[in-house]
Amino acid sequence: MTFPAGFAQVSQMEAIMENLLEGVILTDLKGFILWTNFSAQRLLDFSASELSGRNIRSLFATPSMDFWDMRFDYAHEDPDRAPVPSETCEIRGIARNGSLIPLSLKIDHLEKGATPGLLFVVQDLSEKKKAEETIRHLAYYDSLTGLPNRELFCDRLIQALAHSQRHRELLALMLVDLDNFRYINDTYGEEMSNRVLTQVSHRISNSLSEDNSLARLNGDRFGLIVPQIQKSDAMDLGQEMLTAFSKPLSCMDKEILVTGSIGIALYPHDGVTAPSLLKNAEIAMSQAKRSGKNTYFFFDPRMEEKACSRMELAACIRRGLKQNEFEVFYQPQIDFQSGRLTSSEALIRWRHPQLGWVPPSTFIPLAEETGLILDIGEWVLSQACSQNKKWQTMGLGNPRIAVNLSACQFRKEGLAQQISQTLQQLEMKSNTLELELTESTFLENPEQGMKILDEFRDMGVTVSIDDFGTGYSSLSYIKTITPGVLKIDQSFVNEVINPTNRAIVQAIVTMAKSLDIETIAEGVETQEQFDILHGMGCDKYQGYYYSPAVPAEGMTQIMMQDMKN
Repeated sequence: MTFPAGFAQVSQMEAIMENLLEGVILTDLKGFILWTNFSAQRLLDFSASELSGRNIRSLFATPSMDFWDMRFDYAHEDPDRAPVPSETCEIRGIARNGSLIPLSLKIDHLEKGATPGLLFVVQDLSEKKKAEETIRHLAYYDSLTGLPNRELFCDRLIQALAHSQRHRELLALMLVDLDNFRYINDTYGEEMSNRVLTQVSHRISNSLSEDNSLARLNGDRFGLIVPQIQKSDAMDLGQEMLTAFSKPLSCMDKEILVTGSIGIALYPHDGVTAPSLLKNAEIAMSQAKRSGKNTYFFFDPRMEEKACSRMELAACIRRGLKQNEFEVFYQPQIDFQSGRLTSSEALIRWRHPQLGWVPPSTFIPLAEETGLILDIGEWVLSQACSQNKKWQTMGLGNPRIAVNLSACQFRKEGLAQQISQTLQQLEMKSNTLELELTESTFLENPEQGMKILDEFRDMGVTVSIDDFGTGYSSLSYIKTITPGVLKIDQSFVNEVINPTNRAIVQAIVTMAKSLDIETIAEGVETQEQFDILHGMGCDKYQGYYYSPAVPAEGMTQIMMQDMKN
């Protein structure tokens, strides 16, 4: 920069430089301070007299001695050479109390004059650095829990893998997914679910050592990197994390119990790259979910084979829905006393072009897991209602048709309105439709469930509790929801000759009668089962003893025969 020759004339510029917001420091060619303005004094917390004569090197923390050698010694040894070009860099200033201040430092040589030297212009970068740190934190950390987010987690995983590879150490990648977390949000709202997530993150963090890297990957899923670990230690850690979940969380005056399913993949056995480890930990976590939740699983190569098969099957389900490979079968439900057909249950069947008939137990759980059950459920409901309307039009009476609702359907917004529209479009009487729910489906979210059941009842639709006795059967909740029908699970009917099972079935029938609830026994296959259930006072039955599930044409023949009798 151009500066008046000699510092004798500096007073002519002093007033201007004194009012600059930037700090200004003038030194000789050896770095001894000749003059500073007020901004520089305030920034470094030194007075003008304290700074005067001091070497500027003592005011900055520099990466190396070469930093100053390039700027002072060079100019001092040969002042007649052309000056080093001006430059701007970032450096840390040392304040009076020893604290480090991020600064922008611009260095210029004064033009030759009576007293050649250097001019330093410093600017405080503290606010800028804070803003950059805030932006970085928002980019790499979860705003709710304060944990690293997925992007930072993946970056740390790559670094941890590189370290493990260099030192030939094992590493564990653990994925933790909270079980049924969406019900907390559905039942108590977003504020409650956010508080639960925060408490869960703290509880997991408190169960870990400092060298473990925990992150919130998305939603209710957490990731954990554990370096230098053996499989046995990973097992212990998995159990410790499950134990951490065992105690209820206190949130907004409520006790919330949250469990987690954990998938574990080990480097290098289960993958040597971040994507492969993440994929395999995900597979193991999904296996933990399918195995009852609230547990942990290590990745096994056979899981990947099963996962691929499941993906292929899911693709086949999607194709089958488009190509009309599915069909609705109907199983008659018979009145014990009169022996007449009073209703039927709609059951989906799948005829795969290569595999033939695929059991519902094979594809229904996968459809529920992938969300395809929503499309399947809507299709079955539409087909069953349309068929029931045809039977009514044919003069085969007004038999009730029972349609199963999956948990996914039950949670879907606007379910009651959708069913109401279907009935209106078909001009079908609502009292000829029965909707079957399992105990667990309702109990996942009782408050929301009660609201939906009330909507069904207001429409005149019958509500049935399926598989009764296999879940959390409770007289109190039966009294609360007052279903129209209780279906006694086939597992009890199969062994109804056993005294214990017989006593359970009798208790269910007696309780239902006292509450004016209809009972249907599922899976009746023998005369002996029929006689025992009939003697207990059970209202209806279905099963091979009367007829297996049959296509619509077969059901039409059964109904026509029943009309003749």
